[in-house]
Amino acid sequence: DFLCAMTAFSRDHPEVPGTSSWTWTGYQNGSVITQVSWNAGDDAAAQMEAVSQAADQVVAANPDPSDPAASIQYFYEWIIQNTDYGRSTYDQDVRSVFLDHVSVCSGYARAFKYLCDKAGIECAVVEGEANDARHAWNLVTINGNTYWVDVTWGDPLYQQDSSGQSLTYRYFCVPDDLMLNTHTIDYGAGDPDSDSYVSNVFQYPSCSDLSLDYYVRDGSYFTSYDRMSVYQYFMNRFAAGQYQCALQFSKDICQQA
Repeated sequence: DFLCAMTAFSRDHPEVPGTSSWTWTGYQNGSVITQVSWNAGDDAAAQMEAVSQAADQVVAANPDPSDPAASIQYFYEWIIQNTDYGRSTYDQDVRSVFLDHVSVCSGYARAFKYLCDKAGIECAVVEGEANDARHAWNLVTINGNTYWVDVTWGDPLYQQDSSGQSLTYRYFCVPDDLMLNTHTIDYGAGDPDSDSYVSNVFQYPSCSDLSLDYYVRDGSYFTSYDRMSVYQYFMNRFAAGQYQCALQFSKDICQQA
C-alpha cells in the first residue's frame, strides 16, 4: 500500500520536487513506515519558488483562459517551444522545464500537469513504455471527456526532425486507438523490474472522443478519401501562405490515401 501511495503522490504532485527517487525506513519487518525521504537538492525551496513564478507567468499569458481546450494547446506549445529534449540536472521534475529549459519525458509530463493544475484543468501523469523504453505522458479531462497528450512526442527535437517543423500534434488530445498503438500503460506501482513491484494498481478511463484532436479542429482530418478534396486542402493552405502542412486520415482509409 505504501509503494502504491508514494507512486501516486509522485505523479500527482509536480510541485514537490525530487519525489521520483525516494527511500523509506521503518521497523525491521517493514510493516510500519516511520520516515520517507528524497533528495530534492539544497536549493529546492528557492528553485520551486522560481518555478512557481515562471509557471504563473505562463498561465497569466494564456490568450484564452476560458477555453480549456485552447489552454492545454497553449501549454503544450509553450513547453515544446521553450524546452530542448535532453538530459539535465533535474530532468525528472518541473525544474528542468521552467529553469533549465532542458528535459526528458518525465519533466515534460510533470510540467504539463503543473500548468494544468494552476489553470484548474484536470490532468494526470501516466507512465509506461514507448519505443521499448520507459516513458511518461498525460491524460486530461475536459467537459467530461478524457484525452491522451504526449508533449514529448510533439517536440521535433525528440523526433530528431530536421525539417524545420516547429512541433507536431499527432499525439495531442487523441483517443485510445491513436495513442495505445505506440504507448503501453504501466498500471502498476514501483519499478517493473523490481521484486517489490505491485501490478494492477491504477485504472484509467477509456478515451474515445475525437472532437478535440488538433487535426479535427483544424479541418485537416479526413474520414473519407477523395483526391480532389485533399488537393484543395493543400491549395487553400498554400494560398494562405502556409507552406508546412500536416493532415491526418482516419485509420480505415489511411492505406487507401
